[in-house]
Amino acid sequence: METKNLMRVTDSPARMRVFFAGSRAFEQTFGIRIAEGIMDFWRDVPQEYIGQLLARPEGEQWALGFSLIHKFDKVMMGMCGFKGPPDANGEAEIAYAIAPGYQGRGFATEAVNAVVQDFFRRGVMRTIRAHTLPTPNASTAVLKKCGFRHVGEFNDPEDGLVWRWEKTADCRSAG
Repeated sequence: METKNLMRVTDSPARMRVFFAGSRAFEQTFGIRIAEGIMDFWRDVPQEYIGQLLARPEGEQWALGFSLIHKFDKVMMGMCGFKGPPDANGEAEIAYAIAPGYQGRGFATEAVNAVVQDFFRRGVMRTIRAHTLPTPNASTAVLKKCGFRHVGEFNDPEDGLVWRWEKTADCRSAG
């Protein structure tokens, strides 16, 4: 999938092994640099969890998500995906991260809009959720621009109190 500025590349355990080997290995293997700060998003992730991700079968689309490549800079400048497959109600939670040097330029909005529209168009999900810190911030602005609505507070077992946002397939053209 491509947007005006971004290419979305499906990640796999093999691709992520190269990612965790470092920017030099990633650039040598894929011809794409890793933006400064992307590795920081993985700093607090337990090694056990990373090991589980890397042990998943190739082709399992829910495991690792997507790399966001800036088409003109040839830099992996973000990541986007879902925290798991849709549940029995067709709901899943989206997550995304943009490298600090690429923030504030509309790339998160561009990526989230494209991923949401793609998964709704394919009929994979009926509702996409997101959680943010419980205060207005850059992520809440992205979600508003993408047509998500704030539906309340939620006590996440890992993150504590967060705001929950949702967008349903019947309003996918908003944003």
